Amino acid sequence: MAVDWSKLPTELLGLIALRLISVVEIQRFRSICPSWRSSVSFADINNPLLHIHPNPLSVILRTKDNELIGLHGGASLSGASFSRVTLSSSSSSSSSTKSWLIKYDSYAELNPGTLRLLNPLSRLRFHRRFKFVDLMKFTVSEIQPSYTIHSHCSKKADLGFKRVVVAREHLVDGVNHQVLGVCTDGRIRYWNGVTWTRVKDQVAHFHDIIIHQGLPYALDSRGILWWISSRRGIFRFGPQLDDDVAESCSWRRLRSLVGGSCGKFYIVDRIVENNERRSKGNTVDPRYIEMLHDDVGNTRGEAFRGHFYYTTVGFKVYTVDDDLWRWVVVKNLGDNAFVIGDEACLAVKADEFYGCLPGSIYFCDEGECEIKVFKLDDGSIETMSGGSQSCFQMFVPSFD
Repeated sequence: MAVDWSKLPTELLGLIALRLISVVEIQRFRSICPSWRSSVSFADINNPLLHIHPNPLSVILRTKDNELIGLHGGASLSGASFSRVTLSSSSSSSSSTKSWLIKYDSYAELNPGTLRLLNPLSRLRFHRRFKFVDLMKFTVSEIQPSYTIHSHCSKKADLGFKRVVVAREHLVDGVNHQVLGVCTDGRIRYWNGVTWTRVKDQVAHFHDIIIHQGLPYALDSRGILWWISSRRGIFRFGPQLDDDVAESCSWRRLRSLVGGSCGKFYIVDRIVENNERRSKGNTVDPRYIEMLHDDVGNTRGEAFRGHFYYTTVGFKVYTVDDDLWRWVVVKNLGDNAFVIGDEACLAVKADEFYGCLPGSIYFCDEGECEIKVFKLDDGSIETMSGGSQSCFQMFVPSFD
Protein backbone atom coordinates (compact mmCIF):
# COMPACT_ATOMS: atom_id res chain seq x y z
CA MET A 1 0.00 0.00 0.00
CA ALA A 2 1.48 3.33 -1.08
CA VAL A 3 2.03 5.95 1.62
CA ASP A 4 0.74 9.47 1.01
CA TRP A 5 3.61 11.45 2.54
CA SER A 6 1.71 14.71 2.07
CA LYS A 7 -0.73 13.65 4.79
CA LEU A 8 1.79 13.13 7.59
CA PRO A 9 0.64 14.75 10.88
CA THR A 10 1.88 18.31 11.45
CA GLU A 11 3.35 17.25 14.81
CA LEU A 12 5.49 14.60 13.10
CA LEU A 13 6.64 17.04 10.43
CA GLY A 14 7.66 19.44 13.20
CA LEU A 15 9.80 16.73 14.87
CA ILE A 16 11.48 16.01 11.54
CA ALA A 17 12.15 19.71 10.95
CA LEU A 18 13.89 20.03 14.32
CA ARG A 19 16.56 17.61 13.06
CA LEU A 20 17.33 19.66 9.95
CA ILE A 21 20.60 21.55 10.27
CA SER A 22 21.64 23.11 6.98
CA VAL A 23 19.84 25.71 4.86
CA VAL A 24 19.59 23.26 1.96
CA GLU A 25 18.02 20.56 4.14
CA ILE A 26 15.32 23.02 5.23
CA GLN A 27 14.74 24.20 1.67
CA ARG A 28 14.37 20.69 0.30
CA PHE A 29 12.05 19.73 3.15
CA ARG A 30 9.75 22.64 2.33
CA SER A 31 9.85 21.86 -1.41
CA ILE A 32 8.30 18.37 -1.04
CA CYS A 33 4.67 19.48 -1.15
CA PRO A 34 2.36 22.30 0.06
CA SER A 35 1.57 20.59 3.37
CA TRP A 36 5.26 20.17 4.21
CA ARG A 37 6.00 23.76 3.21
CA SER A 38 3.19 25.16 5.35
CA SER A 39 4.13 22.99 8.35
CA VAL A 40 7.30 24.95 9.08
CA SER A 41 8.79 28.30 8.13
CA PHE A 42 12.43 29.36 8.29
CA ALA A 43 11.59 31.49 11.32
CA ASP A 44 10.21 28.43 13.12
CA ILE A 45 13.43 26.43 12.85
CA ASN A 46 14.92 26.33 16.33
CA ASN A 47 18.45 25.37 15.37
CA PRO A 48 20.34 25.43 18.68
CA LEU A 49 23.64 26.08 16.89
CA LEU A 50 22.31 29.46 15.77
CA HIS A 51 21.88 30.50 19.40
CA ILE A 52 25.26 29.50 20.82
CA HIS A 53 27.07 32.67 21.89
CA PRO A 54 30.01 31.43 23.97
CA ASN A 55 32.31 33.76 25.85
CA PRO A 56 35.63 33.79 24.01
CA LEU A 57 38.72 32.34 25.59
CA SER A 58 40.77 35.50 25.34
CA VAL A 59 41.33 37.59 28.44
CA ILE A 60 43.09 40.94 28.18
CA LEU A 61 45.79 41.74 30.76
CA ARG A 62 47.74 44.96 31.12
CA THR A 63 51.35 43.84 31.01
CA LYS A 64 52.73 46.75 33.06
CA ASP A 65 50.89 46.04 36.32
CA ASN A 66 49.44 42.63 35.37
CA GLU A 67 46.02 44.17 35.89
CA LEU A 68 43.03 42.13 34.71
CA ILE A 69 40.86 44.24 32.40
CA GLY A 70 38.37 41.53 31.45
CA LEU A 71 36.98 39.34 28.71
CA HIS A 72 36.39 40.41 25.13
CA GLY A 73 32.81 41.43 24.46
CA GLY A 74 31.27 38.15 23.35
CA ALA A 75 31.59 35.60 20.56
CA SER A 76 29.37 33.39 18.43
CA LEU A 77 29.56 30.06 16.66
CA SER A 78 29.67 30.34 12.86
CA GLY A 79 28.92 27.38 10.61
CA ALA A 80 29.50 26.40 6.99
CA SER A 81 28.77 23.27 4.96
CA PHE A 82 30.94 21.37 2.50
CA SER A 83 28.48 19.98 -0.03
CA ARG A 84 28.20 18.18 -3.35
CA VAL A 85 26.24 19.87 -6.15
CA THR A 86 24.88 17.56 -8.82
CA LEU A 87 22.44 18.01 -11.67
CA SER A 88 19.17 16.54 -10.42
CA SER A 89 18.62 14.89 -13.80
CA SER A 90 21.82 12.88 -13.34
CA SER A 91 21.32 9.28 -12.34
CA SER A 92 23.06 8.48 -9.08
CA SER A 93 23.74 4.96 -10.37
CA SER A 94 25.52 6.21 -13.47
CA SER A 95 29.31 5.99 -13.43
CA SER A 96 29.46 9.23 -15.41
CA THR A 97 27.72 11.27 -12.69
CA LYS A 98 29.97 14.13 -11.62
CA SER A 99 29.65 16.78 -8.93
CA TRP A 100 31.07 20.11 -7.83
CA LEU A 101 32.39 20.78 -4.33
CA ILE A 102 31.12 23.94 -2.64
CA LYS A 103 31.18 25.49 0.81
CA TYR A 104 28.34 27.78 1.76
CA ASP A 105 27.53 29.88 4.81
CA SER A 106 25.01 27.88 6.85
CA TYR A 107 23.83 30.67 9.14
CA ALA A 108 24.14 33.81 7.03
CA GLU A 109 20.68 33.76 5.54
CA LEU A 110 17.66 31.55 5.19
CA ASN A 111 16.19 33.02 2.02
CA PRO A 112 14.73 30.33 -0.23
CA GLY A 113 16.81 29.70 -3.33
CA THR A 114 19.86 31.62 -2.10
CA LEU A 115 23.30 30.27 -1.24
CA ARG A 116 26.25 32.42 -0.16
CA LEU A 117 29.34 30.58 -1.34
CA LEU A 118 32.62 30.67 0.56
CA ASN A 119 36.10 29.78 -0.59
CA PRO A 120 36.19 26.00 0.11
CA LEU A 121 39.73 26.09 1.49
CA SER A 122 40.00 29.37 3.38
CA ARG A 123 37.90 31.74 5.46
CA LEU A 124 37.87 34.34 2.70
CA ARG A 125 34.69 35.12 0.79
CA PHE A 126 34.29 33.50 -2.61
CA HIS A 127 34.62 35.83 -5.58
CA ARG A 128 31.14 34.94 -6.82
CA ARG A 129 27.71 34.84 -5.23
CA PHE A 130 24.97 32.67 -6.71
CA LYS A 131 21.32 33.48 -6.06
CA PHE A 132 18.16 31.54 -6.77
CA VAL A 133 19.74 28.13 -7.13
CA ASP A 134 16.89 25.99 -8.42
CA LEU A 135 16.80 22.92 -6.19
CA MET A 136 14.62 21.21 -8.79
CA LYS A 137 17.59 21.34 -11.19
CA PHE A 138 20.44 20.81 -8.71
CA THR A 139 20.81 18.43 -5.81
CA VAL A 140 22.88 19.81 -2.91
CA SER A 141 24.05 17.17 -0.43
CA GLU A 142 26.06 17.98 2.67
CA ILE A 143 29.38 16.13 2.96
CA GLN A 144 30.76 17.69 6.12
CA PRO A 145 30.02 20.73 8.29
CA SER A 146 32.69 23.14 9.53
CA TYR A 147 32.69 25.68 12.36
CA THR A 148 34.56 28.70 13.68
CA ILE A 149 34.31 30.96 16.73
CA HIS A 150 34.06 34.65 15.84
CA SER A 151 34.81 37.36 18.39
CA HIS A 152 32.40 40.30 18.38
CA CYS A 153 35.31 42.65 19.11
CA SER A 154 37.76 41.31 16.58
CA LYS A 155 37.72 40.39 12.90
CA LYS A 156 39.89 37.41 13.71
CA ALA A 157 38.10 34.06 13.39
CA ASP A 158 38.72 31.16 15.75
CA LEU A 159 40.03 33.48 18.47
CA GLY A 160 41.84 31.14 20.84
CA PHE A 161 41.08 28.03 18.70
CA LYS A 162 43.00 25.93 16.22
CA ARG A 163 39.95 23.88 15.24
CA VAL A 164 36.28 23.73 16.29
CA VAL A 165 33.90 20.77 15.77
CA VAL A 166 30.34 19.92 16.78
CA ALA A 167 29.37 16.39 17.82
CA ARG A 168 25.70 15.59 17.22
CA GLU A 169 23.86 13.19 19.49
CA HIS A 170 20.40 12.27 18.22
CA LEU A 171 17.89 11.97 21.05
CA VAL A 172 14.20 11.14 21.14
CA ASP A 173 13.20 14.77 21.67
CA GLY A 174 15.72 16.33 19.33
CA VAL A 175 19.46 16.68 18.75
CA ASN A 176 22.08 17.47 21.39
CA HIS A 177 25.06 19.43 20.05
CA GLN A 178 28.43 19.28 21.81
CA VAL A 179 30.86 22.04 20.75
CA LEU A 180 34.54 21.09 21.20
CA GLY A 181 37.76 22.77 20.16
CA VAL A 182 41.54 22.46 20.19
CA CYS A 183 42.86 25.75 21.56
CA THR A 184 46.07 27.63 20.91
CA ASP A 185 47.58 26.26 24.12
CA GLY A 186 47.10 22.68 22.85
CA ARG A 187 44.24 21.89 25.26
CA ILE A 188 40.84 20.50 24.30
CA ARG A 189 37.82 22.33 25.71
CA TYR A 190 34.06 22.02 25.28
CA TRP A 191 31.23 24.50 25.79
CA ASN A 192 28.99 23.39 28.68
CA GLY A 193 26.41 26.11 28.11
CA VAL A 194 27.98 28.51 30.62
CA THR A 195 31.74 28.39 30.19
CA TRP A 196 34.49 26.57 28.33
CA THR A 197 35.49 23.40 30.19
CA ARG A 198 38.66 21.35 29.85
CA VAL A 199 38.23 17.73 28.84
CA LYS A 200 39.58 15.79 31.82
CA ASP A 201 42.61 13.49 31.84
CA GLN A 202 44.40 15.12 28.88
CA VAL A 203 48.16 15.34 29.26
CA ALA A 204 49.32 15.87 25.67
CA HIS A 205 49.58 18.92 23.43
CA PHE A 206 46.99 18.61 20.65
CA HIS A 207 47.10 19.76 17.03
CA ASP A 208 43.74 18.83 15.52
CA ILE A 209 40.27 17.45 16.26
CA ILE A 210 37.70 15.94 13.87
CA ILE A 211 34.33 14.22 13.88
CA HIS A 212 34.72 10.81 12.23
CA GLN A 213 31.74 8.49 11.83
CA GLY A 214 29.88 10.58 14.40
CA LEU A 215 32.57 10.50 17.12
CA PRO A 216 35.22 13.11 18.08
CA TYR A 217 38.91 12.19 17.70
CA ALA A 218 41.98 14.33 18.37
CA LEU A 219 45.63 14.17 17.29
CA ASP A 220 48.43 15.17 19.64
CA SER A 221 51.93 16.45 18.94
CA ARG A 222 53.41 12.93 19.16
CA GLY A 223 51.11 11.64 16.42
CA ILE A 224 48.90 9.70 18.85
CA LEU A 225 45.19 9.46 18.11
CA TRP A 226 42.69 9.93 20.96
CA TRP A 227 38.94 9.43 21.30
CA ILE A 228 37.21 12.28 23.12
CA SER A 229 34.28 12.09 25.51
CA SER A 230 33.40 15.31 27.33
CA ARG A 231 31.65 13.30 30.04
CA ARG A 232 34.18 10.49 30.50
CA GLY A 233 37.45 12.10 29.43
CA ILE A 234 39.97 11.17 26.76
CA PHE A 235 41.18 7.72 25.69
CA ARG A 236 44.12 6.64 23.55
CA PHE A 237 42.99 5.16 20.25
CA GLY A 238 46.11 4.65 18.15
CA PRO A 239 49.90 4.20 18.07
CA GLN A 240 52.52 6.92 18.22
CA LEU A 241 53.98 8.28 15.00
CA ASP A 242 57.67 7.33 14.99
CA ASP A 243 59.01 10.08 12.77
CA ASP A 244 62.58 11.14 13.52
CA VAL A 245 62.64 13.89 10.89
CA ALA A 246 63.39 17.05 12.83
CA GLU A 247 62.18 20.46 11.78
CA SER A 248 64.91 22.83 10.65
CA CYS A 249 65.46 26.54 10.65
CA SER A 250 64.21 26.69 7.04
CA TRP A 251 61.00 24.66 7.30
CA ARG A 252 58.42 23.30 9.74
CA ARG A 253 55.28 21.15 9.71
CA LEU A 254 51.62 21.93 10.23
CA ARG A 255 49.85 18.71 11.22
CA SER A 256 46.23 17.80 10.39
CA LEU A 257 44.01 14.76 10.91
CA VAL A 258 41.80 13.43 8.11
CA GLY A 259 39.15 10.73 8.37
CA GLY A 260 38.91 8.40 5.38
CA SER A 261 36.62 5.58 4.35
CA CYS A 262 36.31 2.25 6.18
CA GLY A 263 37.30 3.87 9.49
CA LYS A 264 40.79 4.85 8.30
CA PHE A 265 42.65 7.86 9.69
CA TYR A 266 45.38 9.87 8.00
CA ILE A 267 47.97 12.27 9.38
CA VAL A 268 48.74 14.99 6.86
CA ASP A 269 51.92 16.96 7.48
CA ARG A 270 52.02 20.24 5.55
CA ILE A 271 55.65 21.31 5.08
CA VAL A 272 55.97 25.09 5.03
CA GLU A 273 58.90 27.44 4.64
CA ASN A 274 59.98 29.44 7.66
CA ASN A 275 59.76 32.70 5.74
CA GLU A 276 56.71 34.08 7.53
CA ARG A 277 55.54 37.50 6.40
CA ARG A 278 53.55 39.72 8.74
CA SER A 279 50.27 40.81 7.20
CA LYS A 280 49.91 44.52 6.59
CA GLY A 281 47.79 46.59 8.96
CA ASN A 282 47.52 43.83 11.57
CA THR A 283 49.25 45.20 14.62
CA VAL A 284 48.50 44.87 18.31
CA ASP A 285 48.92 47.30 21.17
CA PRO A 286 52.09 46.03 22.94
CA ARG A 287 50.48 46.70 26.34
CA TYR A 288 48.23 43.69 25.88
CA ILE A 289 48.79 39.95 25.76
CA GLU A 290 46.43 37.06 25.09
CA MET A 291 45.28 34.69 27.82
CA LEU A 292 42.93 31.69 27.85
CA HIS A 293 39.99 31.59 30.24
CA ASP A 294 38.04 28.42 31.15
CA ASP A 295 36.57 26.57 34.15
CA VAL A 296 40.05 26.12 35.66
CA GLY A 297 41.14 29.75 35.39
CA ASN A 298 43.41 31.86 33.22
CA THR A 299 46.22 30.26 31.23
CA ARG A 300 48.74 32.16 29.17
CA GLY A 301 48.27 31.20 25.52
CA GLU A 302 50.28 31.98 22.46
CA ALA A 303 51.07 35.69 22.48
CA PHE A 304 49.29 37.37 19.60
CA ARG A 305 52.06 38.92 17.50
CA GLY A 306 49.96 39.79 14.49
CA HIS A 307 49.02 37.45 11.66
CA PHE A 308 51.73 35.72 9.60
CA TYR A 309 51.65 34.11 6.18
CA TYR A 310 53.62 31.05 5.05
CA THR A 311 54.37 29.16 1.84
CA THR A 312 53.65 25.43 1.45
CA VAL A 313 56.41 23.42 -0.25
CA GLY A 314 55.03 19.89 0.15
CA PHE A 315 53.04 17.30 2.09
CA LYS A 316 53.70 13.99 3.80
CA VAL A 317 50.87 11.54 4.54
CA TYR A 318 50.68 8.69 7.05
CA THR A 319 48.11 6.02 7.89
CA VAL A 320 48.02 3.12 10.35
CA ASP A 321 49.12 -0.33 9.13
CA ASP A 322 46.64 -2.65 10.84
CA ASP A 323 49.03 -5.64 10.86
CA LEU A 324 52.08 -3.77 12.18
CA TRP A 325 49.97 -1.37 14.31
CA ARG A 326 52.09 1.63 13.44
CA TRP A 327 51.92 4.72 11.26
CA VAL A 328 53.40 4.21 7.79
CA VAL A 329 54.10 6.66 4.96
CA VAL A 330 51.41 6.75 2.27
CA LYS A 331 52.77 7.10 -1.26
CA ASN A 332 49.54 6.42 -3.13
CA LEU A 333 46.05 7.61 -2.15
CA GLY A 334 44.43 5.51 -4.87
CA ASP A 335 41.24 7.17 -6.09
CA ASN A 336 41.11 9.46 -3.06
CA ALA A 337 41.97 13.15 -2.88
CA PHE A 338 42.32 15.31 0.22
CA VAL A 339 40.90 18.80 0.67
CA ILE A 340 42.85 20.67 3.37
CA GLY A 341 40.95 23.74 4.54
CA ASP A 342 41.33 26.26 7.32
CA GLU A 343 38.14 25.11 9.04
CA ALA A 344 38.06 21.40 8.14
CA CYS A 345 39.88 18.69 6.19
CA LEU A 346 38.12 15.98 4.21
CA ALA A 347 38.76 13.05 1.90
CA VAL A 348 36.77 12.73 -1.34
CA LYS A 349 36.50 10.17 -4.12
CA ALA A 350 38.17 11.77 -7.13
CA ASP A 351 35.93 10.11 -9.73
CA GLU A 352 32.85 11.74 -8.15
CA PHE A 353 33.97 15.33 -8.89
CA TYR A 354 34.71 17.24 -12.06
CA GLY A 355 38.44 17.34 -12.80
CA CYS A 356 39.50 16.09 -9.36
CA LEU A 357 42.95 14.48 -9.48
CA PRO A 358 43.29 11.14 -7.66
CA GLY A 359 46.22 10.95 -5.27
CA SER A 360 46.30 14.72 -4.81
CA ILE A 361 45.95 17.28 -2.01
CA TYR A 362 44.06 20.55 -2.59
CA PHE A 363 44.97 23.50 -0.35
CA CYS A 364 45.40 27.26 0.02
CA ASP A 365 48.34 29.00 1.64
CA GLU A 366 47.63 31.15 4.70
CA GLY A 367 46.10 34.50 3.83
CA GLU A 368 45.55 33.58 0.17
CA CYS A 369 42.43 32.59 -1.75
CA GLU A 370 44.14 30.91 -4.71
CA ILE A 371 43.58 27.15 -4.71
CA LYS A 372 46.58 24.89 -5.30
CA VAL A 373 47.02 21.15 -5.79
CA PHE A 374 49.90 18.96 -4.59
CA LYS A 375 50.48 15.71 -6.51
CA LEU A 376 51.61 13.03 -4.11
CA ASP A 377 53.25 10.87 -6.78
CA ASP A 378 55.79 13.41 -8.04
CA GLY A 379 55.66 16.15 -5.37
CA SER A 380 54.72 18.90 -7.83
CA ILE A 381 52.42 21.82 -7.01
CA GLU A 382 50.06 23.47 -9.52
CA THR A 383 48.12 26.68 -8.97
CA MET A 384 44.62 27.52 -10.15
CA SER A 385 45.93 30.59 -11.98
CA GLY A 386 48.57 28.52 -13.74
CA GLY A 387 48.37 26.65 -17.03
CA SER A 388 45.81 23.85 -16.74
CA GLN A 389 42.44 24.64 -15.20
CA SER A 390 40.78 21.23 -15.57
CA CYS A 391 42.01 19.84 -12.25
CA PHE A 392 40.30 22.74 -10.43
CA GLN A 393 36.95 22.35 -12.20
CA MET A 394 35.42 20.76 -9.09
CA PHE A 395 35.54 24.15 -7.31
CA VAL A 396 33.86 26.15 -10.11
CA PRO A 397 30.17 25.17 -10.25
CA SER A 398 28.00 26.18 -13.17
CA PHE A 399 24.52 27.14 -11.99
CA ASP A 400 23.48 28.57 -15.37
